[in-house]
Amino acid sequence: MSEETIRILVIAATFIGGIGGLAYLFDWIRKIIEAKKKRKEIPKSIDQVKEQFGLEDIETYLDELIKNIVKIKVRRVLLLYDGIHAMLAYKYPEAIKQFNKCFKSASKASERIAYVNLIGICQRISGLTWDAEKSFIRMRDMAQQADLKPAVAAALGNLGIVYRTFGNFHKALEYENIALTIDEEISFLRGQGLRLTRIGSIYRILGETQKALDYQNKARKLAEKTRDKKLLSKVLGNTGVIYQINLNESKKALDLHMEALAIDKKTKWIQGQAADLGNIGNVYLTLGEPQKALEYYEKALEIAEQIGNLEVQASILGNIGNVYYTLGENKKALEYHQKALEINEKIGRLEGQANQLGNIGNVYNTLGESRKALECYEQARAIFVKIGVKLEIEKADRHIALARQALAEQ
Repeated sequence: MSEETIRILVIAATFIGGIGGLAYLFDWIRKIIEAKKKRKEIPKSIDQVKEQFGLEDIETYLDELIKNIVKIKVRRVLLLYDGIHAMLAYKYPEAIKQFNKCFKSASKASERIAYVNLIGICQRISGLTWDAEKSFIRMRDMAQQADLKPAVAAALGNLGIVYRTFGNFHKALEYENIALTIDEEISFLRGQGLRLTRIGSIYRILGETQKALDYQNKARKLAEKTRDKKLLSKVLGNTGVIYQINLNESKKALDLHMEALAIDKKTKWIQGQAADLGNIGNVYLTLGEPQKALEYYEKALEIAEQIGNLEVQASILGNIGNVYYTLGENKKALEYHQKALEINEKIGRLEGQANQLGNIGNVYNTLGESRKALECYEQARAIFVKIGVKLEIEKADRHIALARQALAEQ
């Protein structure tokens, strides 16, 4: 805006609205100048969001926002900037608020999809899982109506994550497989890698170990082919979990988790580091080194709290409870398992609820409170039956039998 233009506007504003009109004009000019500065900064900020939340199916049409940034009106530039920076600061409620305002003022389908995707991701990470489900369903419907296949795949993938949290593993598999088919049709290799590693993780939970490994190996090849470090670290971590939990090969699991952590430190991917540290803690606990496990868990918990990821927090709190149980500090163990159970109930994560009920049952069993232990084991079993995890049902059956035997002997 030239000096002559500003001079004319000042005269006009003073003539029409007096001091009030002049104040409004100055505020408007200030916003234009501010928007001009932030317009230049937004592409870099969006790149930072991609870096921090890179495995959340977040990239869908974010590039479209960057491409259209010069056309976006002043008010939406300021809203988008505030939303992006709130997300980067892990202030999810504020980010959701700003993205909702952006969504309402956007006209292009691709932009609206980008905003609703950002909203859903913020909701899911912060534990608003049911709200996230609604957002991703909305995103899927909008993308299908606009025939935007990459967005359909991303929405289905995000719904797969939500349904996995809910313990609806077969529905999660269905959505991830449809997303995989779409990504194959459009030759989106990175998307294929994401689907494959997630599908492999679901098969691991369902006890289909070889199938789980096969999918992780396919995902690893794609990660290496695309040189995607974040995807590679995710695949290494998921493969490590298979070796530890399903195959009882703790040393191999530790090597994989350490490799993943090294990558995530190099790429400064903080969310990946939290997962890696938790996985390493799990291995050390299995190897009989609870103090070492605790060190890794505490580092993981610090990051999980920093980024506001409730699902990771619940998992780590439960693991810390297992450490204190191993160390014979039953009261402390019970406190951590109760905290983990509360968070899992809040976010609707059934598998986590069942795990914590089983852990609480173990503590009560050690304390000689067999009836309380039996109640917890039976509740855990009912959830495992509901979500169809056969290995955990069998484990719960063994715990129930021992608790009943202990009650009979009292």
